[in-house]
Amino acid sequence: MSQHDEIDGVKNKVFNVTILVGIILGVATFLVSLQNYFESSSVVNYYLNLLIIIIVLGVYIFRRKIPHAIKSDIVIIGIFILAFADIYKLGAYSPAKILLVLIPFFALISYNNKKIIGISISVIVLFMGFAYLFISERIMLTVDLNARNETINTWIVNIMLIGIVAFGITTIVHHYSVAFYRLITRLEDQNAELKIHRENLESLVAERSRELEIANEELSTINEELYQSKDIIEKQNIELKSTLDHLQLTQASLVQSEKMAALGILSTGVAHEINNPLNFIMGGYIGLSQYFEKAEKEKNVEFFLSTIKAGVDRASGIVTALNQFSQTSGAVDENCPIQVIIDNCLVILGNQYEALVEVETNFPPDPIPIKGNCGRLHQALFNILTNAFHSISNEGKVSCSVKTEGRYCVCEISDTGYGISPEDLEHVTEPFFTRKEPGKGVGFGLPIAYAIIQEHKGTLEIESEVAKGTTVRVKLPINL
Repeated sequence: MSQHDEIDGVKNKVFNVTILVGIILGVATFLVSLQNYFESSSVVNYYLNLLIIIIVLGVYIFRRKIPHAIKSDIVIIGIFILAFADIYKLGAYSPAKILLVLIPFFALISYNNKKIIGISISVIVLFMGFAYLFISERIMLTVDLNARNETINTWIVNIMLIGIVAFGITTIVHHYSVAFYRLITRLEDQNAELKIHRENLESLVAERSRELEIANEELSTINEELYQSKDIIEKQNIELKSTLDHLQLTQASLVQSEKMAALGILSTGVAHEINNPLNFIMGGYIGLSQYFEKAEKEKNVEFFLSTIKAGVDRASGIVTALNQFSQTSGAVDENCPIQVIIDNCLVILGNQYEALVEVETNFPPDPIPIKGNCGRLHQALFNILTNAFHSISNEGKVSCSVKTEGRYCVCEISDTGYGISPEDLEHVTEPFFTRKEPGKGVGFGLPIAYAIIQEHKGTLEIESEVAKGTTVRVKLPINL
């Protein structure tokens, strides 16, 4: 049972006991007062009192069927009628006026504070109304009070009324006190149980907290180990990837070097074999030239001699370029004229661009002093120029310029090809990265060029825009 239900039970018990005692005492008082029935000039009070007793008795009999609020209203109205009927008869000497004290108690059982105050004020106002009527002599006493005081019945009636009131008040206070102390005891027991539960809960929480702390420490240790392992694995992966890329680049560079060495042997032999007939042709040209200087020239002989001279010069240039391009020396302190290196590469690539691509060069008149490996620099610039020519599918233009910026020689190679997208531009110096069709490239041209330029303490920068072209900027330190 909840505390609220227990308080309602106490209220009902007090109410029912008070009604029962009131009925018993009211019947006794009524019977005692009957001896004055034939002496009184007004017998209405006796009938009214009897009616009230019967109504209250009916309330007690059907107490479980009648709602509590209705029972309270009936009892309060009955007390009103009994008290003020007797006050009307006897005025300030009415013994029933003490019953008015019970009205707030019955109101307390059933109503809230606001309604209790309203009922109490109504009682006071009505009582003072009767006082005004008696003082203004609008109501006169019809009973001889001195004669009443001389009979024992009056005193018995008064003591019974006092007993009713005292018993009602005592019963209410007693039951409320019992309920109050019972609630206090229950609350103390609940507080003790709560204290035990709280202590158990605190110890349980402390234990669980310690377990969680231990688990968290273990998890932290495991996480630190995992993070350390992860960092180690990531570092190892980076190192392995870097080593793999380096090995792949080295392998590609070795393959390229082997190809270049083979090409060097081949081109040296070819150049030697070509030089012999070229020397014969040049000797014939010189002899004919000297002969015709002394003799009268035939018509068109000068034109034919100049054509032979141009062919010999071009063949000699190709041989020179092959000799320069095929150098396999490992030295890094050779004189490397960048302008001559670019010209040699353009001569080798001439058959690929002559018909479609316009070549523009802008070189300073004096050579720029660069120290390095001529063969390696030929290879790097050859790869960059090859990419420039391959980026032009139809007609286009490749521009080569050489200039100085402070302590550096700057070589810029630009093309009007299809360009490189921003997402691809970050990967063009990575091995195996290529946008060419299968069989047309393996993605080692720029990585090898990048590695060679780094070997020469230089930098390689690439700027590109899709459908507009690409510019490769190579910076190499000048040997001052």
